[in-house]
Amino acid sequence: MAEQYITDYYHRYEPFDRGKTISIEDRIVIDLDGTGAYKLQGFIDRLVEVDDGMYEVHDYKTNSRLPLPEYIENDRQLALYAIGVKERYPDCKDVRLVWHFLKFDKEIDSTRTEAELEQLKKDTVALIETIENTDQFPCQPSALCDWCEFKPLCKQWAHLYKLKEKPENEYLNDSGVKLVNRYAELKKKKNQINHELSSELEQVEEALAHFAETEGVDVVFGSDKRVRIKEHDRFSFPSKRSKKRKQLVDVIKTEGKWDEVNQLDTSALNTILVEKEWDEQLRSKIMEYATLKSSKRFYLGSIKK
Repeated sequence: MAEQYITDYYHRYEPFDRGKTISIEDRIVIDLDGTGAYKLQGFIDRLVEVDDGMYEVHDYKTNSRLPLPEYIENDRQLALYAIGVKERYPDCKDVRLVWHFLKFDKEIDSTRTEAELEQLKKDTVALIETIENTDQFPCQPSALCDWCEFKPLCKQWAHLYKLKEKPENEYLNDSGVKLVNRYAELKKKKNQINHELSSELEQVEEALAHFAETEGVDVVFGSDKRVRIKEHDRFSFPSKRSKKRKQLVDVIKTEGKWDEVNQLDTSALNTILVEKEWDEQLRSKIMEYATLKSSKRFYLGSIKK
């Protein structure tokens, strides 16, 4: 895969005669307020001068997906690099921001106005001040944790790092380890019991439904409890990733009814069909994608004496 990326890149840009590469993996410092009180640093993948005073910041991505246009227009990283380039090179008139999405052999570029860069400075300073004035930092675990150097201090990971420092005999006697092991054991037992009870309950419900239908009744009585059985009809719809689901969504959107089902909330759509809230023509179109399924609901209650 990496070889293909390089091959595609080579064929696209050879003989590599656009501009002059000034630096690669270049550390750059950005002064956000002009006083040095707020500074950021970053590393530009490749910095190019294409003409007098015209620079390009190139960034190389191996993303598995192409970004949406708003991502490019709102990207702060390369825009901050543009600020740094303008600060470093007094002759800089403009900076073109260039993203190379290697998997797709695609180049996307953008620019920022002076007003946009000034606003970015203000927004970044405000964000820094917000962080500095914050005393609560809730954990937000993500894939980035694998690169974090502060895991031993983090509430999400601190216990694990304490355990790593203990010999095996102490590790197994750790109160936290014992509690988690016991918790996992109980949860497993609970799930097994729930599964067994659910299976048995389903069998009893089937027997109750058959008994009620045979006897021609809706309520079956026990010693001190009774069960009321009610027929329940509900529409089912194509699964989310199916072609028919997309066709159904298109029908609803075309009729201007999308907001009423809350991004195709099938419960809301079921209610609309049952209550006949939409006109018959639209209901008929939707019914092409709906399957009416009947089920029985069981309501346990006490017998009044």
